[in-house]
Amino acid sequence: MVVMVKSEPNEKKETSNMADFNYEEYSDVFEDTQEPIDFEALSDIFEDTGVPTEEMAKESAMEARETSTATRSLTKEERAAKFPPIIQETIATEDSKGSEVGVMSAPIVQETIATQDRKGSEAVLMSSPAITLTAPLQSGFESLTKSEGTDIHLDGRNIITLPYGIVPDKNSIKKSDGTAIDPEGTHGLKESDLNDIDYSGATKFGLSRSSYSSDEQFAKAVYVEFGKQAGENYGTGFKDLSDKAKEAAYDIAWNSGVKSTGWSSVKTMLDETSKDASTQTTANLIGFTTNFKSGKEKVNNVSVNNYPRGLLKRRLITYNLVAKTGEEAVDIVTTSVETNGKRTGTKYDIRKSDGTVLKSWTKPDLNETLGTLSVN
Repeated sequence: MVVMVKSEPNEKKETSNMADFNYEEYSDVFEDTQEPIDFEALSDIFEDTGVPTEEMAKESAMEARETSTATRSLTKEERAAKFPPIIQETIATEDSKGSEVGVMSAPIVQETIATQDRKGSEAVLMSSPAITLTAPLQSGFESLTKSEGTDIHLDGRNIITLPYGIVPDKNSIKKSDGTAIDPEGTHGLKESDLNDIDYSGATKFGLSRSSYSSDEQFAKAVYVEFGKQAGENYGTGFKDLSDKAKEAAYDIAWNSGVKSTGWSSVKTMLDETSKDASTQTTANLIGFTTNFKSGKEKVNNVSVNNYPRGLLKRRLITYNLVAKTGEEAVDIVTTSVETNGKRTGTKYDIRKSDGTVLKSWTKPDLNETLGTLSVN
């Protein structure tokens, strides 16, 4: 489950579902700069021993030189096996010409930085993956940042959701008293309690927040693995889709779970997006938005299906990524559907800027909020 669309007051919010990350397999999407550490820039995070920064740097360089020969003799596979992703030491290496080039650690780790956990504990020198996303992943990540938000929050079903919409693994986050939490369980927390949540050790897809210098870097790493799984669920031909289609695939899957890229209506949208614009039809591009059911809710003590327009809004954010020019969705108008004076459902009219209805859905939701909801 990964989510968060900020909705209007009293709006029902949407939810979705989003393991081990293969660093070697994804090494081609990470920048490999191996730039030397700027000790002077990092001087404020070292304990003040009274030793000038220049002397510390020189001493570190000498120690690194002593270990560089052994390190350089290792193959890429041997280095990967020898050094874990989180390196607590600086390892010297040389480039192909034999000149000293600074530090080398586990795959895709290019820089050594200091970080502190959310509780403000003593800074620890650690390696942080420097992540560069491929074009469609980067575009998709920028889109989800806008739609999901960058704050920890409770979603519409009271599930604890981390920045960028990540729902962490069970018991990988803690309450202020140190108690482990199941973010999808009965945790008893309110929005106002979230500032005290410690998610410095949160995990997802085999990755740990503690391995990254920021929420954004952690989210990007999760997004790469997530993108791989989304492609696998689409099946054969995913690599041949256009970049725009892949971006839409990542976006819908991030909000609805990686299996959503295998839904027939989603595959139709992705395939249509990859066609020449002159042959695309809005019907094929927007059809997947019919999928906005979000479990059940009780109405007059009766359990009924729940179709929150906030979730439809999230689907339309994905649709707008691939919409034809002038066919973008700008709002949703919900009206009551009644039979013999009794409400039996809700009609959802999706409109473009001139008020024309692009598509209408009628769902058996008995108490959805009525009126107009902006998509943007």
